[in-house]
Amino acid sequence: RRSGFTFIHVGDTETTKYDRHLNEIMAYARNTGAAFIIHTGDLSGKANKKQLAKDPENARWRTAIDFHADRLNAQHAGRPVYYTIGNHDMRGRYGESLWESRLGPVVYAFEEGDCLFVALPIAKGDVMPFDRPDDTAKFLKNLLATYPATQKVFLLSHSQTPLDCHGVFLKGSRYEVDLRQWDFLGMIHGHNHRSSVTPCGSRA
Repeated sequence: RRSGFTFIHVGDTETTKYDRHLNEIMAYARNTGAAFIIHTGDLSGKANKKQLAKDPENARWRTAIDFHADRLNAQHAGRPVYYTIGNHDMRGRYGESLWESRLGPVVYAFEEGDCLFVALPIAKGDVMPFDRPDDTAKFLKNLLATYPATQKVFLLSHSQTPLDCHGVFLKGSRYEVDLRQWDFLGMIHGHNHRSSVTPCGSRA
């Protein structure tokens, strides 16, 4: 297994058109040999509350999810493309239902090289999710219990919450996870519409 690789992160595109930037991202990934692309959510823009109340699966937001699923994917990029759900992507009968119909589960994990990547959802959005934060923390706790303390771990999500600055996930929950028990490398997220680095975890 390779120990060195790069990946591309993009988030908060909030659009149903202008796919030039998506094509440029995929071309850059191919040209640099990036292992994968991760989009950390908010494919859709901010909800119109009146429209949302009438129709939680409004075509405007369905189109944004379809737009990205059809244009930013492994077939076009030539490498895996992963997504995490954003607060504005929560649509349907329950928050995750529209997302799941096109992009699959909101909680999952994959390995790349010697690192375990865990994709986790944001805790709340424009429509309340079916899963609660405890469910996500339970998944993470049970998953990491199958890995040794030497395992490198990296989190992917739309928002840093509920990870605290010490590397504890959902502190105070019965399923809280102290990621410092593993080789926790950090977390990538969007949501704030800015680029910044916050020291966290065993490498801080």
